[in-house]
Amino acid sequence: MLAGAASQRSVSQRWVFIMTVAFLYGAAVLRSLLAFSDGRRELALLLLLVWLVLFLAEPALSGLWRPYFVVNVALQGLVVGVLLSLSDSSDFFAILLAIPSMQAMQRWEPRRTARLIALFAVIIAVSLVNEYGPSPLPRSTPAPTSFWPRMPWWPSERPTLGHETWRSRPSCGRPTTGSPTTRTAWSIWPRLASDSGWPATCTTR
Repeated sequence: MLAGAASQRSVSQRWVFIMTVAFLYGAAVLRSLLAFSDGRRELALLLLLVWLVLFLAEPALSGLWRPYFVVNVALQGLVVGVLLSLSDSSDFFAILLAIPSMQAMQRWEPRRTARLIALFAVIIAVSLVNEYGPSPLPRSTPAPTSFWPRMPWWPSERPTLGHETWRSRPSCGRPTTGSPTTRTAWSIWPRLASDSGWPATCTTR
């Protein structure tokens, strides 16, 4: 009775594995048809066909020669690596590396399988770096070159400095009356005007 339950569980796991492979492989084929429009489409479909032959022939050849499973996993990884290098938009082929990883989990001990998955992760990381490149360093914000930004409506309206307004003044320069803030603002006006490109002189309003 226990043997029958174990056999039934094994069959159900086998079907789950087959359905997973079918969905992943079908997704890779459909994405290849959409992603490529030149000769790379035929090359991608040919490599996917080679990968499918390797996957389907593995049980029979591994039964004849036990070490063939390691060779098969290496060949599958090689085919996927070539697929990943086809273009700048071929990163979706990385999902196919999940299939030899699942095969290895069924046959190998966990530590050996973990090393294989780590190797596949390195292959994916290298392909992504080659595809997208390293992210550029953020540029620092340049320091402003003037106290105010250039205002297209100047001089029809006049900006304010704190709570003091630019008042009517003669074109000859600094006023002799008014609050200290106003006199200080007039003293720095030529420098601000030269930095921002505004006229350094003004007319009486």
